[in-house]
Amino acid sequence: MVDIGALKTPAERRAGSSPAIGTKEQQECLKPVDHPRRRDPRARRAVGQSRAASNLREGRLITVRALRPIQPATPKGSAMIDQLLDRDSFREGVFIRDRNTCVTCGAPAVDAHHIIERKLYTDGGYYLSNGSSLCARCHLYAEMTVLSVEEIRRSIGIETFVLPECLTAGRSYDKWGNEVLADGRRVPGPLFGDHGARKILLRAGLLYDGTFITTGMP
Repeated sequence: MVDIGALKTPAERRAGSSPAIGTKEQQECLKPVDHPRRRDPRARRAVGQSRAASNLREGRLITVRALRPIQPATPKGSAMIDQLLDRDSFREGVFIRDRNTCVTCGAPAVDAHHIIERKLYTDGGYYLSNGSSLCARCHLYAEMTVLSVEEIRRSIGIETFVLPECLTAGRSYDKWGNEVLADGRRVPGPLFGDHGARKILLRAGLLYDGTFITTGMP
């Protein structure tokens, strides 16, 4: 370790001063800034909240990580910032909002479920309004469409959401984009021929039991 005292001149040691470092302007920059935000953590948080609110008003992208220090968990039914997220932010944001709890049964959540299948979206569908925290059992039921899209949204309090461009607003759909009619029957949607969708619907016993209106289909 360098002995700073050894670097001082005899006059500086007698005066008890430190050797000058750089120009006068550079020395001024090295002085600690006396600002209220440095002294009061609450002031720092208030500034962060003000900046986040400004970003929201101006339409800038606000990620879940930017919001987390301000509001760790969003109460069910409250407004959500529905911006397109990356995969990790989507998973993190869904778990934060739902408090790491399955929204349908209350068990610890293990999956960030896409309420509407992400393959139907041209941008991946990583929106908070399209996500729900589910346990393994309820996740399987949601994939099998035993748990409906509407049931999951109601359990979270989601009233507005982003639909894929290939689906029509005002209509009811299952997770795989098949339209659900008032009598419970379903009209095959864009993913009806998808191997993964057919496999899970077959496991649910819905593929050939008359649920789907396939008359006239090639």
